Amino acid sequence: MPDPLLLPAIALPPPPPLYLPQPKFQIGQWVYWKKLKNPDYGHIVGLVWAAEGSTQAIGYHYSVLLDRGSFSKAFIELDWAFEDDLAVMPVLSPIVVTK
Repeated sequence: MPDPLLLPAIALPPPPPLYLPQPKFQIGQWVYWKKLKNPDYGHIVGLVWAAEGSTQAIGYHYSVLLDRGSFSKAFIELDWAFEDDLAVMPVLSPIVVTK
C-alpha cells in the first residue's frame, strides 16, 4: 500500500507580479466582444487577475453582465472575457435639436 503522506508532484502557477498593471476597463463600462462577427455586449461588473483561462493565460479577466439585446442573453446572464477580447462600446453622438 502506498504511503498516505506522499503526494504526487504538482505544478504551481507562476506567482503574480509584484505590481499589477492598470486594468484597461473599469467596473460599469459598457463593452463588447470585438473579435466576434455578432458580438455580445454588456456592462463590466467585476474583474480578476488570473494565471490561466480557456484561451489566454495571464492577465485581467472581466465579468460582463450581458445586455438584454445581447445574443447570448437568451441562455446566460453573465460571461467572462479576457482583456484583449473586449473593446469599449462606441457611444453615439447625442441628437441636437435646433429651433
